[in-house]
Amino acid sequence: MHIQTTPAFQRIAFIWVRICIVLLITVQLIPNFAAPIVVAADISDTYDWETLNIGGGGFVTGLVLHPTTPDIVYARTDVGGAFKWDEDSQTWSQLILSNRIPDPVKPDYNVESIAISASNDQVVYVAVGEDHSSADGVGRILKSTDQGQSWTNSGQRWWMQGNGAFRTGGERLAVDPNNGDIVYFGSRRQGLWRSTDGGTTWSQIATNQIPVGTNDNTSVGVKFVLFDPTSDTVDGTTERIYAGVAEEGIYRSDDAGTTWTKILTTDQIPYDAEVASDSTLYVGITPPSGVGSVQKYTPDTDTWNDISPSDQSYWEIAIDPANPQRLFAAPAGVADQRFYRSTDGGSSWDALDIALASPDIPWILATDEDNYMSSASIALDPHTSDKLWFPQGTGVWRTTDINDAEVTWTFVSKGIEEMVTTDVIAPPGGVPITAVYDRQGFYHPDLDAYPQQPLLDQEFWGGTSLDYSGETPSFLVNAQVKNNYFPELTGRGAYSRDGGKTWKAFLAKPADSIGGNIAVSATDPNTMVWLPSTGDFGEGKVPYYSNDLGNSWQQGSGITSVNTHPLFWLARKTALTADKVLGDTFYVITFDNDGEFFVSNDGGANFTQAAHAPTCSSNNDCHVFGQLHAVPGYASHVWSSDAKGGLWYTTDAGTTPWSKIEAVQEADTFGFGKAIGDSDYPTIYMRGKINDENGIWRSSDQGTSWDKITDYPANIYNDINVLKGDMNIAGRVYVGFAGTSFVYGDDTTLPAEAPSAPNIIDAIPADGTVQLSWGAVIGATGYKVKYGTTSGEYDQTVDVHNTTSFSAEGLSNGTTYYFTVVAYNEQGDGPNAKEKSARPTSDVPTAPILATPEIDETTVTLNWSAVESATGYKVQYGRMSGNYTSVIDANDRTTYQIAGLNRGATYYITIVAYNGNGDSPASNEERVTIPGADPNQIRAYQVKTAPTLDGRLTEGDWDITIPISKTVSGAVDNESAFGLTWDDTYLYVGVQVLDDDLHNDSDNAWEDDSIEIYIDGNDDRAPSYDPLVDRQFVIGWNDTDLWEQHDQTTGVEYATSDIDGGYSVELAIAWSTLNITLTTDTRFGLDVAINDDDDGKQRDGQNVAFGTENNWNSLADVATVRLFEQPVQTGIRIWLPIVAQ
Repeated sequence: MHIQTTPAFQRIAFIWVRICIVLLITVQLIPNFAAPIVVAADISDTYDWETLNIGGGGFVTGLVLHPTTPDIVYARTDVGGAFKWDEDSQTWSQLILSNRIPDPVKPDYNVESIAISASNDQVVYVAVGEDHSSADGVGRILKSTDQGQSWTNSGQRWWMQGNGAFRTGGERLAVDPNNGDIVYFGSRRQGLWRSTDGGTTWSQIATNQIPVGTNDNTSVGVKFVLFDPTSDTVDGTTERIYAGVAEEGIYRSDDAGTTWTKILTTDQIPYDAEVASDSTLYVGITPPSGVGSVQKYTPDTDTWNDISPSDQSYWEIAIDPANPQRLFAAPAGVADQRFYRSTDGGSSWDALDIALASPDIPWILATDEDNYMSSASIALDPHTSDKLWFPQGTGVWRTTDINDAEVTWTFVSKGIEEMVTTDVIAPPGGVPITAVYDRQGFYHPDLDAYPQQPLLDQEFWGGTSLDYSGETPSFLVNAQVKNNYFPELTGRGAYSRDGGKTWKAFLAKPADSIGGNIAVSATDPNTMVWLPSTGDFGEGKVPYYSNDLGNSWQQGSGITSVNTHPLFWLARKTALTADKVLGDTFYVITFDNDGEFFVSNDGGANFTQAAHAPTCSSNNDCHVFGQLHAVPGYASHVWSSDAKGGLWYTTDAGTTPWSKIEAVQEADTFGFGKAIGDSDYPTIYMRGKINDENGIWRSSDQGTSWDKITDYPANIYNDINVLKGDMNIAGRVYVGFAGTSFVYGDDTTLPAEAPSAPNIIDAIPADGTVQLSWGAVIGATGYKVKYGTTSGEYDQTVDVHNTTSFSAEGLSNGTTYYFTVVAYNEQGDGPNAKEKSARPTSDVPTAPILATPEIDETTVTLNWSAVESATGYKVQYGRMSGNYTSVIDANDRTTYQIAGLNRGATYYITIVAYNGNGDSPASNEERVTIPGADPNQIRAYQVKTAPTLDGRLTEGDWDITIPISKTVSGAVDNESAFGLTWDDTYLYVGVQVLDDDLHNDSDNAWEDDSIEIYIDGNDDRAPSYDPLVDRQFVIGWNDTDLWEQHDQTTGVEYATSDIDGGYSVELAIAWSTLNITLTTDTRFGLDVAINDDDDGKQRDGQNVAFGTENNWNSLADVATVRLFEQPVQTGIRIWLPIVAQ
């Protein structure tokens, strides 16, 4: 309804929220204005809702296939509801919808189990719920008699956790295949239950027959119930039934459930089970941690056999319905050689490789999913024996390659939308960008198409926050968290210059950064503020700021409270925002003292508490749901939703008291969109309660009046994490859920409009040309480029259709040209883009002049002269003069900071300018030495992806910057450097040698051109080698043999390669070979030497990095290596081979 605000002091009503925190409420409200209710209107019927396609994304925890009717398949999920498969359209459809479910509640989307009736293909059951604080539980079982089109509820309640531990594997629900009225349910805390009237009423099986099972933190209880369809019947009911009970064992009934006998005792968890057509029972058994097993049970002889394919856990089993000897087994993570097939009933197994295909949803192939496919279950189609289904951590897969050595899994997840959302933005002149847990987020130029790839890279990271620059909306920032390694959490951030199409990682991150919120300056995209979060309540972080594009971060002052963004998984919480007009202004809210509001007017360096703040406290749930957003286009306008504290705003950054929207009783998420009609104030969209009515609301007059646009968008009633409008399309709003991805709604009564003005990204001049690029605009079908030689006057117009780049040819060098771009659609041309100029030239830029660098701790600040024809600059640096192994694009800036350099190390730095014609000569080289610790210290960072051992050192994680330049014997005529990285299994050593005179003609490798690696495994600097922990490896150029002083080469892999001007070597040395156990502070000694032979007779000289010529028998002078999980500089170092001088 449409409601005018009214004055009143009022106690805000409690709103039920599904999160594991029970909260009380005390709210203090400040009245500001009075107005009577004058209009009431509900405009829900005018809104059309559609899915913002992503495809899959969450854990599909189970799948059932109808045994008698082909192509009836149902899937359940942990946070995204239940789905039904349509074979004709190859699409899934959501079954948990508000117009189908009686008395809908949000935990209905946490599906504990699913079952079908073999005797009636219209019947399906789902057990739903997510209990935490309730002792007895409020989970329920829903039944449908029309394949999920409608549901009924018996009223019985159980303690359920559809998103709890052991949610995958066997089904807790089971329907008697011979009598559809007999239904069993294995609960987590209340034992085994049976219905004899098709789920209308339920009774508990006596606990002396079937015990309750574990009732601890995991609360697994009765894990599965399974009928044996091959057994006889008793009075029309199936005779033999199995039940698996956690930490108790497996039970069998031979009298249709009247009595039960334990047939296997185990202190582990019976996890999954299947019955073959020859009555054999196969069970996957697993401990909470450690190695599980696959057990085979023969009921006729009451005997068990362990047939485990390998030492893994969480085994799932599938059996060919037509051939009981053909089995498949999958452990917790499926990968190459971690998926198994048996053709002899488990007596022997073939380990299979896997490949992935996804003809409909491209992004999944741009991830590292094939490294570890989190498995839920596997099931062979009862009607097509060669069709195997595989629900798992990102959706549903299917294969028909089950007889091959490599199984190709095809992603069949159209219609499943199960992302847990965290943010969405649709900047002016751009397209929607989403942030989600697990898979970072996505770029959406076409809302009906599936995304091409995650935002930054292929890895498993959760996006937690997005923002765009007010004056440069094509510049975006994103904060992320490595949310699959809780509690060992880490974070990272990234930026995009092209509206979210491509991204680059920040070169640095704040200390202990774990997701949280990020914001970028309205006028200077190099300036941003990051408010990290935490994985431990009560240990929140303070803001950090960067003024160099995330290359370095400093802690801001003025806020000492940890009560900002308390937990990274509080997806709705937004405690930081940037003013969308004032470039140096940022805002932070804490939930101290019923709310404290802070303002920074210097880019986040210093925050000052404002005179006034909205309410925000743990008593009104603001610490969980509170949000803070600056208003696009309005300086000092900030709004705050404070959950049960309501909705507030300020127009002067808290200088005077905030205004409360009195009609809004509760507000737990909101955002802004394009102004509607004659209004020039952005539209406000809010999920909350107005005059005791929950829903999604819209205001187009700065909160004076509100229209209700829906109760449940697209009939989805899952928790809403994010709600924001589109800044390009009036009336459009995006809704992000806590497990069912995104939908968007359009007001069908508003007239369609021409697109917004695009954002021009680059105008790069070259010889007689200018290369223009711009960001895509949502709703545009094409673009026109206009240009001329006078600002604002364009005598050339080119329709470039749906491309977002254009090369203007035949231009006059030395003449300045002015460009704009117009987006168009069926409604006509939109406004001109902000003009950009460029002057073609036939020359590369001249060399910049690099000023003396400024050193502060481990950060070097660079400044250089601007070059007139340059469009950008590159910072080059390395550990050897003239050899620059790190290259960073500084874009069009003339200042830059290199952070996180090694203490005691010397670096050589130079600057190169560039334009469309190429690079300038390098600037003057500057030498800097970082003060502080002993230079004999090496920081080794954990590898993202294990390097391919081909000797070439081409992977992005290599950083070959430690020079091997200390001559300890003879004369050396080459240049060399090395680098280290590591993972949980190996230490990786990479060495590069530049030498145009190489020899391999002696009996001993160290007498020729070769490298030596010395390792002091316990870092004790002993005067002699300890063969248990110390190693000396030698490998020669063009040599296939590896020599070690004590013949300890087991567990060492290596490769050499010729490169331009020399050779390179890669070694992977297993930690077990070094007898090193990784800890939080692993240290060991290491040095690298190169031997140089220039005449083919004997070694002419040796260089080391740190030690002496006696490294071979004493490790007293090697360097100390320390291992670090995440590099300070990540992801965008450009590898360049060292070039001989």
